[in-house]
Amino acid sequence: MTTSVNGFSQGVSDELVRRRRLSYIDWARGIAVLLMIEAHITDSWTRAEARNTIGFRNATVLGGFAAPLFLLLAGLGVVLAAGRVVERTGSRARAVESGCRRGVEILLLAFLFRLQAFVLSPGSHPIALLRVDILNVMGVAMAIASVVWMTARTAPGRVVVYSAVATAIGMLTPIVRSAPTIDLLPTWVQWYLRPAGEHTTFTLFPWAGFVFGGAASRSLYSASGRRPGRRFITARRSGRARRPGSRFAWGS
Repeated sequence: MTTSVNGFSQGVSDELVRRRRLSYIDWARGIAVLLMIEAHITDSWTRAEARNTIGFRNATVLGGFAAPLFLLLAGLGVVLAAGRVVERTGSRARAVESGCRRGVEILLLAFLFRLQAFVLSPGSHPIALLRVDILNVMGVAMAIASVVWMTARTAPGRVVVYSAVATAIGMLTPIVRSAPTIDLLPTWVQWYLRPAGEHTTFTLFPWAGFVFGGAASRSLYSASGRRPGRRFITARRSGRARRPGSRFAWGS
């Protein structure tokens, strides 16, 4: 009897762990990876005479969805991770610290990738190490989004704050790009704010807006009150999920 109960408990634990993963995020990540591969292959392996075709145009547009999707998922992950840290530790400060640390890690990875490219492609100017790409934007935006998470204590409040920041980034983009005061900043800082030829592939304005948009979307989902596994817990407490093999009433 004890063995059966232990086996059932282990099965429930395994199922809970499996359910902790959000399948729609896994699917979105997979699609983003496929789009990224498609974009790079299309850009690198298409002959010059084929670049004027409708097929190449459509493939380029399709591949263009990869970067926004990655950034949206990064913002979504900021809110998810912060919530789980609070559940585990009860500390909002630790949640912010963890999110900022993750953002810094992503930024460091960006520089490591640039260093790798610099070593494997001799002849490049050392300034190429400071080139701003999607990981640079993602890391900085994630750190800022983690701090913004702290400004609101409720999910509806975070929806408002994140949406406002995302909107502001979009609206300020043309102003930032033409503002003469940006010229007073160090050159490498300017690259994070507006395009600078080959030194920037992505910039914070407007691309960081996708990170805050993702954070707003996850906060909106949380504000709706839906929680994975809630109905299962209710069913277990009421005694409807006591015997092995019973049908679980999982929430979505």
